[in-house]
Amino acid sequence: MGENFRQQPEEFDRARERLGARVAQFGYLERFADYARLLWEADVQVSTAQQDFFGISTCEAIYCGCAPVLPRRLNYPALIPPAYHDDHLYDEGCLVEKLRHVLTTRRKPPRTLRWFVSQFDWSEMAPRYDDLFERLARARRRS
Repeated sequence: MGENFRQQPEEFDRARERLGARVAQFGYLERFADYARLLWEADVQVSTAQQDFFGISTCEAIYCGCAPVLPRRLNYPALIPPAYHDDHLYDEGCLVEKLRHVLTTRRKPPRTLRWFVSQFDWSEMAPRYDDLFERLARARRRS
């Protein structure tokens, strides 16, 4: 469902052909409400990213109740409490095994994951930034 800023990998096209009508959405959605609705309906969010600055779409999916299946690289381990790393992070070459595990256990992810990613919501982060900037400004005035 995400926006793509580069060429689309041909693997996505092959998967779309193979899965046919079972694909609920392919490509970017203009309206955030449509995107959010599909996240709330989804069960699992998978990433194979080689580059991701933070993982905001992963946070959104986790918040909406998706069980994450994420590579054990980049910032992804920081988005999952350490106690859940083995349940949701996979090592290179182990995506299929981890995805199979998540799909066959069919458990909703613990609320702890939702609570954990909610710390990155702007309503939580803005006061922290305000406080930090205020302390920096006071320190600058003193020097």
